[in-house]
Amino acid sequence: MNTVNYDYYKSFEGEGEINIIRIRKNGDKIILKIWQGYFDLLLDAILNGTEFKDPTELKGILKCYYYLSDFYDYEPYFIDNIALEIDNLIKFNVNKISNKKQLKSDLLLTPIIEIKENILTLLNEALAMGDEVYIKLV
Repeated sequence: MNTVNYDYYKSFEGEGEINIIRIRKNGDKIILKIWQGYFDLLLDAILNGTEFKDPTELKGILKCYYYLSDFYDYEPYFIDNIALEIDNLIKFNVNKISNKKQLKSDLLLTPIIEIKENILTLLNEALAMGDEVYIKLV
C-alpha cells in the first residue's frame, strides 16, 4: 500500500515536483510530494550554510543541487548514505537563504521548515528500518 503526502505540492500542480520516496522492506512506498520551489529554497539554505572550499567536497543531495545533476536530470536518485542527508538537513538555517526577498512572509518560510521536518522524519525512519529512499524530479 502506498501513502502519498501532497501537502507541499497542493496548488502548484503543473509546476516542478520533487518526490521523496521511501520504499519499505515489504514494497510499500511512502511518498512526499514537494513543489520544486520549496525544495530548492531548502537546499539553497543548506548549501549556503555548509562550509566547503571546493565543490568537489560536496556529497549527496547537495552535490546534485550544486551541479543540477542526477535527480535534476529526471533520473531517480538513490540515497545511499541516509545519515549524510540527515546531517545535511540539520544544517538548515533560514538566515542562509541567498534570496531572502523570497521569504517576506511565512507563506514560504513555514512550509520550508515543515518540509525539512517531514524529510528528516522520513529519513530517520528509513535509516532505522533499513529502507531505501529515492528522490525524483517529476
